[in-house]
Amino acid sequence: MSERLTIETDRLRLTALTAEALSAWLRNDAEDLRAETGVDFESPVEALPTFEEDLPRFRERMLEAVDDLGWWAWVVSMRDGNRAVGVCGLGGRPEDGRVVIGYAVFPRLEGRGYATEASAGLIRWAMTHVEVEVVRATVPTWNLGSVAVAQKLGMTLVAHRITEDVGEVALYEICRDPASDIAYAVDR
Repeated sequence: MSERLTIETDRLRLTALTAEALSAWLRNDAEDLRAETGVDFESPVEALPTFEEDLPRFRERMLEAVDDLGWWAWVVSMRDGNRAVGVCGLGGRPEDGRVVIGYAVFPRLEGRGYATEASAGLIRWAMTHVEVEVVRATVPTWNLGSVAVAQKLGMTLVAHRITEDVGEVALYEICRDPASDIAYAVDR
């Protein structure tokens, strides 16, 4: 295993998921996943509904382009105790200066600010890349927790859309501050 790509926030550590780590997650193999990420998972590995369906696609992307590490999926863990609390990620490298962010926390750990803190860290990481001007989140309007995360991140509601699989979604975004290299600072 090579050196891990990580981001640290006050309470959390984000570890970019390699193809090997994603394969271990697909197999629900907590031991291999721990070996690949350094993160402690319960066995069997708990699935996150929205993340589970994207796992095969993320693994294929990482197999195709190892250099895209960081632009897809990250596991979120506690810095103190190293326990997995959720995932966040981007929808690939920027297109026209934009990336899409997603986030999910294990249901039993929701409401503790982990999604907001992890997403803020990932947005800061993305904004360190000059090709990123805007970070977007597409959030089902009925998912009040995810809507709250987007708002706490300082994202602006820019549109509503109807999708076949989810229904009404809200499109939020945050833009790079032209006066600095950092998009914003999250108030907690």
